[in-house]
Amino acid sequence: MWLQLALLVASVFALYFFLKPRRPKNFPPGPPGYPIIGSIPYLMKLDSTITGGMTKMGENFGPVSSAFMGKNRAIIVNGWDAVKQVLFREEFSGRPPFIFTVDPKRNYALGLMFVTYNELWKTQRRFTLRRLRDWGFGKTTLEGMIQEEIQDLLEETDNKIKLSNGIMSVSDAFGIPVINILWAVMAGKRYKHDDEKLKEMLRRIFESFRSQTYVNNLINDYPFLQHVPGFSGSFNQFMKTKAHTEEFVEEAIDEHLKTRDPLNPRDFLDDYITEMEKETKNPSTTFFREQLVALTMDIFNAGAESTSNTIAFGLLYMILHPDVQEKVVQEIHEVVGKDRIPSYEDRTSMHYTEAVLLELMRIATITPLTVPHYTMEDTTLNGFNIPKDTLVITNLDSVNMDKAIWGDPENFRPERYLTKEGKFVKPEQAVQFGLGKRACLGESLARMNYFLVFTSMVQRYRFAVVPGEGKPSTVPVQGFTLAPQPFSALLIPRNQNNS
Repeated sequence: MWLQLALLVASVFALYFFLKPRRPKNFPPGPPGYPIIGSIPYLMKLDSTITGGMTKMGENFGPVSSAFMGKNRAIIVNGWDAVKQVLFREEFSGRPPFIFTVDPKRNYALGLMFVTYNELWKTQRRFTLRRLRDWGFGKTTLEGMIQEEIQDLLEETDNKIKLSNGIMSVSDAFGIPVINILWAVMAGKRYKHDDEKLKEMLRRIFESFRSQTYVNNLINDYPFLQHVPGFSGSFNQFMKTKAHTEEFVEEAIDEHLKTRDPLNPRDFLDDYITEMEKETKNPSTTFFREQLVALTMDIFNAGAESTSNTIAFGLLYMILHPDVQEKVVQEIHEVVGKDRIPSYEDRTSMHYTEAVLLELMRIATITPLTVPHYTMEDTTLNGFNIPKDTLVITNLDSVNMDKAIWGDPENFRPERYLTKEGKFVKPEQAVQFGLGKRACLGESLARMNYFLVFTSMVQRYRFAVVPGEGKPSTVPVQGFTLAPQPFSALLIPRNQNNS
């Protein structure tokens, strides 16, 4: 009996030490890892949020630390110097093989966001950038389309506040306008702001972005967990949203296949389908329908969530800082006037507004952690050995909230970007859209959208706290990206108070 018990205990200890993850030689320091779950319990104790946990890893172990995400070894990168190295160096440009991104037929990821650094990614990104620029990304040719959408948004807002004594929900007001701008380029179509089908899809997308947790790392390592209650909820929600969005995109592609004229392309989908037809006889082509679906979903999902949340956060901070709001309005009136919708070219004369927008993106970083990278080969970082196939978590928030860079990062202070003469200067460390080869594909459109929608709304309305309610919270809702907590505002048309 005692011998059997001793053998059982010895076997358990042997199994524990066999399964216990170990750091390679000269690997960055970090907390211990446990069999199966890795360092996740330690990280969860550090902070209630994933971003906060990553920041505290830097405080506890230095700018380059390590942990075990389930059974995968990972490095956590904090601080400007280390972050810049990782984002610019090619050997850190891979992507890990996430279970939810791998196409089951081909056994590799499709699209762009989750595709590793390979020929498919290079070819598809090059084509996508070129074609999106042709259709107006970052150019004034797209501005008229955005201004048309803004005009509809302003009219809709006027009608809403007339019926609600000036009170409007702000946190969810910009999803469809942003999607309409993006979808007009991608698929040549705009939707009515009350379109129930699109509103439902956006609701699902936003909820799936909120559902990203440490548990998903375990499901990636142990796929059977997706069927286990307590583990499966967020993952299954994500997969249902993915299927719903795929159906939406597939319908758009089918419609384009039926109605397109190859000699007169209308939008990005037409261009891509033409390229697919050119590549039909190429056995190694990267242009095929499933890739188009995944690529379109990447652009659709990323563009809708991040830009609409950025605008909402911007208006939230205007409520909390009415003095800043009025300075922005004064500059708009001086440069643009009270009636004309701002143009993107106006920004070159609006130094204070540019400083405000950059400060908003710094203090409310929508994507505080970049999409995880993956080492393509054995390499080094800050004197540590980093083996091939190591997960790389890059903390942009550690840069945007670094006291050594900003002095008082917790304070909302647009003046930090202005010279004594009042000229706007963007510092190198202001990183909102990533850097290097993996920098955000839609940065130019996102910046244009943000400037035009934000300035048009502030030009038209004064945003204030709803009477009888407390100030809206700046504490974000956590997820793959950050979102403001639901909030409403009192909107006062500026033509009512002559301001």
